Amino acid sequence: MTDSVAPREGGYNGASMGTDVSFDEKVPLGRTGLMVSRIGLGSSFGAPAKSYEEAFERGVNYFYWGSVRRQQMGDALRQLAPRHRDELVVVVQ
Repeated sequence: MTDSVAPREGGYNGASMGTDVSFDEKVPLGRTGLMVSRIGLGSSFGAPAKSYEEAFERGVNYFYWGSVRRQQMGDALRQLAPRHRDELVVVVQ
């Protein structure tokens, strides 16, 4: 018996959060005309910068820079912005 489940088209397969997870499907952000990933990350998440960069590589493009601002997210955005500025959606509170 195997724990492997074939991923559904467009990403998450309902199994463990392995390397097959993708958040490439985008949805409209209200009436702004911006298309964002179904999941986003906030600065208060407190993950290392590499985690934010990996999330972006997997399709997450919505980042919330709220009242709890951690340096790690700022570092990740500084790394991503020069190459992917038009793909990022950063909400600043």
